[in-house]
Amino acid sequence: MNRSSWSVSLVAALLVLFCHSGASFAQTAPHWIWSSRTPVDGQAVYLHRTFVAEPGLIQAVLLGVCDDTMVIHVNGQRVTKMSGFQKPGSADVTGLIRPGENVLCVEATHRTGPAGICVMLQLASDVGPTPVLVTDTRWRVSTKKVDGWTKASFRAKAWPRAVSVGRYGSPEVKQWGNPFDAKQAFDAYNSWKLAKGAGQATPTSDIRVPEGFKVELLRSAQLGEDSWIGLAFDPKGRLTIAKEKRGLL
Repeated sequence: MNRSSWSVSLVAALLVLFCHSGASFAQTAPHWIWSSRTPVDGQAVYLHRTFVAEPGLIQAVLLGVCDDTMVIHVNGQRVTKMSGFQKPGSADVTGLIRPGENVLCVEATHRTGPAGICVMLQLASDVGPTPVLVTDTRWRVSTKKVDGWTKASFRAKAWPRAVSVGRYGSPEVKQWGNPFDAKQAFDAYNSWKLAKGAGQATPTSDIRVPEGFKVELLRSAQLGEDSWIGLAFDPKGRLTIAKEKRGLL
């Protein structure tokens, strides 16, 4: 890829990441959850959450961090393994979500000390993004593994509710920091939603680029402009931006 192509790709990724308007991240901030506030060293816990997906799903993206390791399943199928809380992991699970009831399951373990997982699932449909599914006390938890527990047909209502160790970013979980901070983006597409509600795009001084490149802020997305999902230069050198729902800028 030549230098010009790299420049266009970089700008496109930054537009998608930093220029979406909508509800603030604080309104959907997940909780760090576990089976109790006093975990047993070397303990494994099994967390279960059902949810309903509407028809017309376009994209489903899973983001997560944990202390220390977790394996995530969607509708009985293992999706990914994530470790650590300093940098989020992500997975595209679009192909595993079906209209109607679904189940998201996490098998988590920790070595010693504090324990918790923090997960978000964004479901975007053809009529716009839906509320983010997050870890909170609506999840069910068990310290014993049960056959078939990851399948959509499994009912975990008899399991106790998960315990919130603390809401993401709150002082009580300061040891885990703010790994979902949009400035620490790990994937341009999967983390665009973490910049929701910002009045202006991320300052260029906060964006790191390879030597020889520079970032210039041309414009921040405004309310009603949806996500900026693509761009191109016309024959006259003018920049045209495609919006998520309809229309061009």
